[in-house]
Amino acid sequence: MRFNVVAPGAIDTEFGGGKGDDAHKQQIAAATALGRLGEAEDVGLFVAAMLSNDSRFVNAQRIEVGGGIGL
Repeated sequence: MRFNVVAPGAIDTEFGGGKGDDAHKQQIAAATALGRLGEAEDVGLFVAAMLSNDSRFVNAQRIEVGGGIGL
């Protein structure tokens, strides 16, 4: 059995009452190494990969899916 935690970074969702204004999104995107906000699909694809047998030796990790924010 494996135990890992996924910590989503700046993901463009309606969590918290809305997606925010464009200026705020651009500011966050500029602070991200990949230059954009994440999408829910980015997190979902990562979770699917972690659930596959290809990740069978990854255990007890907190993994941030945030596009490199703050790098």
